[in-house]
Amino acid sequence: MILLALAIQAVTPAPAPESDIVVIGRKLDAWRSKLTSEKGRVTCVTKVSTGDAEIDAIGCTVMTECFPKSRSAFEATTAKGLSRGERKRLMTVAEQAMLACVMPRRDELVGDLVARRRAVEGRGA
Repeated sequence: MILLALAIQAVTPAPAPESDIVVIGRKLDAWRSKLTSEKGRVTCVTKVSTGDAEIDAIGCTVMTECFPKSRSAFEATTAKGLSRGERKRLMTVAEQAMLACVMPRRDELVGDLVARRRAVEGRGA
């Protein structure tokens, strides 16, 4: 029985290391920023860094590209006379509009970063 258990353990593959894409995605999930907008120009400042300037840059690039597309939805949440429930509903709509832009663009930029890093390391894509 002990030999059988050892044999099974020997053929059980070790868990695969997390893919670079998953690791970067998790880091971006924890990343935080502050956006400011002046004269139509959106500026991003990292508030909670991933510890990797290239990953932080992805976060800011995505936010500065996507916020202008959903700005009007966010501005609608500040209208006077809205009930708390309506304001909350509008915020959900604005956040969904933002995410519809953020997630595909983020995935694209993360993929580009991983490909560049693998090319430098000689691992291929």
